[in-house]
Amino acid sequence: MQATGQSTLQLQNASLLAPFLHEAQTARLFPDSKTLVDMPLAAPPKEVAAAYASLRLPDNEEQRRAVLQQFCRSWMLPVESDLRAVLPQSAAAPPPGWLPHISDPGIRQWAEALRRMWGVLCREATPDVLLHPDRHTLLLPARPCPFVIPGARFREQYYWDSLWSLRGMLVCGLVELAQGVVSNMLGLVEVHGFVPNGMRTYYLNRSQPPLLSQMVAALHAATPDDSQLLLRALPALLREHSYWSTAPKGVVLRASDGQTHQLSRYWADWSQPRPESYREDVSTAAGLPPAGAAALWRELASAAESGWDFSSRWLADGVSLNSCRTTQVVPADLNAFLYQMECNIAAFASELGQAELAASFEEHAQRRLAAMQALMWDVAGGQWRDLVLAAHGDTQTDAAAEGTAVATGAAAPAEITATAAATAAAANETCSAVTSFQQSTVVAASNWVPLYCGCTPAGSPDAELAVTSLQASGLLQAAGVAVSLNDTGQQWDWPNAWPPITCMLVEGCEAYGGMAGSKLAAALAQQYLATAHSAWGQSGRNYEKFDSRRQGAAGGGGEYECVDGFGWTNGAALVLLQRYGWRPAKELP
Repeated sequence: MQATGQSTLQLQNASLLAPFLHEAQTARLFPDSKTLVDMPLAAPPKEVAAAYASLRLPDNEEQRRAVLQQFCRSWMLPVESDLRAVLPQSAAAPPPGWLPHISDPGIRQWAEALRRMWGVLCREATPDVLLHPDRHTLLLPARPCPFVIPGARFREQYYWDSLWSLRGMLVCGLVELAQGVVSNMLGLVEVHGFVPNGMRTYYLNRSQPPLLSQMVAALHAATPDDSQLLLRALPALLREHSYWSTAPKGVVLRASDGQTHQLSRYWADWSQPRPESYREDVSTAAGLPPAGAAALWRELASAAESGWDFSSRWLADGVSLNSCRTTQVVPADLNAFLYQMECNIAAFASELGQAELAASFEEHAQRRLAAMQALMWDVAGGQWRDLVLAAHGDTQTDAAAEGTAVATGAAAPAEITATAAATAAAANETCSAVTSFQQSTVVAASNWVPLYCGCTPAGSPDAELAVTSLQASGLLQAAGVAVSLNDTGQQWDWPNAWPPITCMLVEGCEAYGGMAGSKLAAALAQQYLATAHSAWGQSGRNYEKFDSRRQGAAGGGGEYECVDGFGWTNGAALVLLQRYGWRPAKELP
């Protein structure tokens, strides 16, 4: 992680205030751990820290809590006081020809309500954030633009959420707002070398699914005359690609035929409780020795980097958070996103006349695709599987050990050595301990995300097999696509259906799955629209996730109550309304 200027100062201040944050979070001053770390300071951090150091905390629990509450009232400002609502373009009428396939007045009313939500969710930082960055956890680029928040407790711009929000903005003709969202992320890469999980300093230890190149592609398609977009974006995307392909995220797997394959995984640069989920992480690690707790906290933060926080995909026993092992998983969807990024970089470079760079990234893409086909594609199951690495010791810091082990699972037998990728071009730095791997047996919707990323040719036997296996997976339920079949109580497991996953499956089946894929895509699109519209009609709310079994029902589970707003829910609905229109839902094929 790189941290310079503003962010370095902010991180130092977080350390300075750590004793207060520990006491305040332990005392549960707010129901949501995130509230406290989003509150601005009312004075310089050293002054606040000195005031806390002089505080006399009673032993009595209730009295102690009361003293801490008074300290917060004196030295901290209300949450969101460093943000203000803005309405760029949002009050304007829809663009000409908006949603041409929608004639139903009630559905047009819903679509109009979705369009107006961009104004409700649009924010900009107050001047004080730039004047006194050390008093805030908001993380801004050098030239901040207004941004769209997901909603509710998520009161800052997030990384992967922004793809579907941005696409929804473009459906509504909000080009200027979309340009600002992308500009913010490019600005963060220019400073930090990657897009953080969200625009908060406490997210500087990790990223999220790397979809910036897809946002650039969508914006470029909407603004083909903007000659500066690709010129600015390409260097940033090269830096982001290096971030994802370099150790500890980059790993090299050696097959039994001696061929090496470079793939990537999630790996957070963090071994403490997440500030925004402090109490939850302390509780999850209860009873562990310090080294074990630190290791678990890295795994939890790495799961948060995946966007799937939390899911049985990351759990060694399939159920318990304290068995989280995210860094031992090489995810199929992450590597599909990186393949997509490499294809996009090649296309952007070609358009800019950089033929050598374009050829290099075409080669990167083909190498990653070959690795996924050799190691992740499950022929019998018709899907791409995560790989689970079984490591002994710390596979990233114990650089003295190296070796190979026999692989098991649905992939062809192979031997692998986990090694670090020094760069995307020269991935030969040893990463350590003897490992073995096998394909995960978890049935998750992520297993079909590579279809969305174009990891098999359109209409190919593999693509058609993937469509058939998705239909037979058990994930397609009466009101949505469940993200897994495992009922763990975690929000990225059964029975929840998530808008971005559904949208990717729709677009993957449509683009690559042949006739059967097109038919399934249309049905899934109408199913999603029906449940999102039903939720809005029943409650006036746009939930972040849904119950795949019951039309219009909110999803559940996880660390917080189901929230609404919600950026990607609205964006996915607008994208699918524009593409498919509104038709009474039929049974899934």
